[in-house]
Amino acid sequence: MKQYLFFGMCLIASPALAETCTFTLECYEGEACADTSYEIEIDLDNAQLITPSGNIAVNIGGSPTLNVFAGFTQSAFHTMTRAKEGEARYSVHLFDGPQMVNYMGSCN
Repeated sequence: MKQYLFFGMCLIASPALAETCTFTLECYEGEACADTSYEIEIDLDNAQLITPSGNIAVNIGGSPTLNVFAGFTQSAFHTMTRAKEGEARYSVHLFDGPQMVNYMGSCN
């Protein structure tokens, strides 16, 4: 009985399933790409992207080799893809403009 209780407590105390993505290249629509340092956290437990601008609720889909995260805010549509190996792309389509910003990097 004690073994089952301990196992249950470990499940409750486990940390949230999250992953940090670091983007090193930023491309504004119609302009040349430039170096950047931009981070997003993927919170799988709560189905959201945690960005410097705020949290974005996302739908999660894809395949065994590529995860897709899609959501929207009042000002933009957000899409992120993460390959099994960690390579990631994040795209923001701003409603005002319209304008698009793309980021390239990796997750770990």
